[in-house]
Amino acid sequence: MQRASRSINYYMHNLYLATFLLLFVSGALHAQTPPARPTASTPPVDLAERIRLLEENLRFANQSLAKSVDDLLWYQKLGDVAIIDKVRYDSKPPHIIKNPTGQGASNPVVIPAYTFVSKKFEYKIYQDAPGGHSFNRLDTKLARDSREDIYRFLARYLSPPAAIR
Repeated sequence: MQRASRSINYYMHNLYLATFLLLFVSGALHAQTPPARPTASTPPVDLAERIRLLEENLRFANQSLAKSVDDLLWYQKLGDVAIIDKVRYDSKPPHIIKNPTGQGASNPVVIPAYTFVSKKFEYKIYQDAPGGHSFNRLDTKLARDSREDIYRFLARYLSPPAAIR
């Protein structure tokens, strides 16, 4: 009885070992197969062509990014004094078409443009103020009055908790 169980364990061990080796060797052989060659529908692209395509894609991405940055700069520089919007004007298709069957022959011409609508801008110019550029020092009546005007102006937009006296 002991001999029979020993032989079954021996055979099971050998079976596991053979299965492991078979899977290991077949996996190693499969990993060493060369990649499939391109077919007629996918022509091989040489390295110079790939580099040219990558440069073209990079140039397009650079132009697109530069345009977005330019738009943001317009908004930042003029956002305080104007409402800025970007619009597109679509025209009619051209009257004379050199190739009427060509791709995009009847497409309208698209013209991008910015619109600027000025905002309400309040200012006050002090002529011949005592102290020149630094007249707002609270040692003259004009300086105290100008400081009160500034506080009243800011109170309209900031809503302070205490009223200006």
